[in-house]
Amino acid sequence: MHREKRKLDDEVICRLIEKYRSETITEEERQQLMAWYHGVANEESYFSEEEELVEAAILDRLMNNLNQEKPVARYRGIRVAAVVVLLILGGVFTYFNHQSEREAAQQVVFHDVEAGSDKAILTLSDGTKISLTDVKQGQVAKQNGLTLTKTADEQLLYSKMSTVSDNDGKPQYNLVETPHGGQYRLRLPDGTKVWLNAGSSIKFSVGFSSEEERLVVLTGEAYFEVAKDELHPFKVQADNQLVEVLGTRFNMNTFRDQSGGQTTLLEGAIKVSSMKKAVILKPGQSAAVYEGMQIKTVDPSATVAWVSGYFRFNDEKLESVMQKIARWYDVEVVYHDAAAKEEVIAAAAKRSSRLSTLLKMMEQTSDVRFEIKNKQIRVSQSAK
Repeated sequence: MHREKRKLDDEVICRLIEKYRSETITEEERQQLMAWYHGVANEESYFSEEEELVEAAILDRLMNNLNQEKPVARYRGIRVAAVVVLLILGGVFTYFNHQSEREAAQQVVFHDVEAGSDKAILTLSDGTKISLTDVKQGQVAKQNGLTLTKTADEQLLYSKMSTVSDNDGKPQYNLVETPHGGQYRLRLPDGTKVWLNAGSSIKFSVGFSSEEERLVVLTGEAYFEVAKDELHPFKVQADNQLVEVLGTRFNMNTFRDQSGGQTTLLEGAIKVSSMKKAVILKPGQSAAVYEGMQIKTVDPSATVAWVSGYFRFNDEKLESVMQKIARWYDVEVVYHDAAAKEEVIAAAAKRSSRLSTLLKMMEQTSDVRFEIKNKQIRVSQSAK
């Protein structure tokens, strides 16, 4: 019976949840939603018996179901997961379950911080700096036969003009940088799409679509959907690795505070080189470049969850989790208990959530406590 209830169409579930939140749900629909919830919550032995872990586990199951899909597509499952996140963070599941004593005792002390947003600085080849946050929609600049345009959905687009300007054959480079608390999307001159995460930058020649190789220099983290061009290989250079592709989708993380460079392949094939060693990755594999090169099989949907607007932590150490949170919310993290860094976190949430909302959820599923004061998060272990 439960299995049949769990197989409710995603759109039906989504609609029922939205009705519940807007208080327009009928009694019959409410019973249907409750049956679906309990059917999922009691499924086999996947969920912990502890009430406060059930909600996060449901979301994690929904996110896991998306593994075979393209991470940046606006597919149906993401919409369902997004609504369930809102359910969880909004407290709707407390209708089905009584608040536990532990949850009542663990409340985040906060002044709160807004989530990051689309913002970046563009530096042209002549040194001119343009705030992509403040510039109006439309044409941003012209250079080397290209028009730079800011689109309505906060994206920087490079497109060729009908006439090409003369730059005396000198290479012209552009630099796009995101601050902590910022992210940005751009489409390069060759059509390659790039999602730039917080605290990151990408540098490239504005004429590289017609050069022998398409080379970009990355710091931080970015997700690439590379335009196919067998005559012009696409390369990403970081401080400790080089990635070579023809046309594929992959994520590259070069943050030094996360154990060195890590490249994860979603589609196609890429060559990762470092310290005279090179490997060819298959989809679902990740190459970590530190103290040699380590290859492992990963869940790529978790790696690129940020591209679709989500945090997803799969049994990840708190120290690594807080590094990502610090960059996105532009805050400082201070540990009162060093042992808290080793706490393992399993959680998923929207990146648009307020900081306090995210931390409250993490408190419910771990033995840590957070306090937000100004732009600082203070972390300590909760009393047993």
